[in-house]
Amino acid sequence: MDSAPKRSSKIVVPCIRCGACCRWKGQVKVTDAEIARIAQFLGLTQEDFIASYTVLRQDRRGLGIRMLADGTCVFLDEKNECRIHSVKPAQCKGYPLKWRNLSSEHLCHAVKTLIEQGVLPPNELQFPPTFRK
Repeated sequence: MDSAPKRSSKIVVPCIRCGACCRWKGQVKVTDAEIARIAQFLGLTQEDFIASYTVLRQDRRGLGIRMLADGTCVFLDEKNECRIHSVKPAQCKGYPLKWRNLSSEHLCHAVKTLIEQGVLPPNELQFPPTFRK
């Protein structure tokens, strides 16, 4: 008898909109296509979007979304909602199923629940694809 958790093709992430995933220090890489899409969504030129909402990434290989001093994403509003949700970067879309970090299990209700359900393995360090070497 197989005791491995059964995985459906569609995993529902039990997000409670706490905003923890948008409030830790780190980088969210944005591609040229994402910059164009987000700028259009915000009604900005790409140049204005880049000047107002991006920074040079630490690895100096591209741009990332600007974060506030405490690590909060500039697009997280007071209701813990993403102001660019419909056009958010792939890195944001991939969390927590495609990547997570060691803090995720302790900070994110959804990750904890998915681990308890056997959908995600516990204590596994995973980096976003943009951080892999």
